[in-house]
Amino acid sequence: MKIVEVRSDRTNYMLSASRNREGDLLVSGSDMSPWVTERFSTDEYEYFYVVKAPDVVAVCAALGATEDDLLDRLRALLAPHGTAASTQWKAWLTAQNIPFEFSVWR
Repeated sequence: MKIVEVRSDRTNYMLSASRNREGDLLVSGSDMSPWVTERFSTDEYEYFYVVKAPDVVAVCAALGATEDDLLDRLRALLAPHGTAASTQWKAWLTAQNIPFEFSVWR
């Protein structure tokens, strides 16, 4: 599910969320904004947050979500933050004391 998408002359950013077969919650972002090339010498910056299946229960509880509306609740939490949604997600997980893995691909 697409959480945030911002496209303009200066910004090309998208954050999405999904569940995998194992039940993990995956939140992934990609930024293909012009500054990415200038800063990282590549045209795309991707990153991934993974909340393992056993900890998804804590995410649901903190959001007041069920398994069925988890992604909708996640979008409601993050979409208002636009390009800062990823930063907000990390801060929210940390504040809720929910473990997560983070990785970057360039």
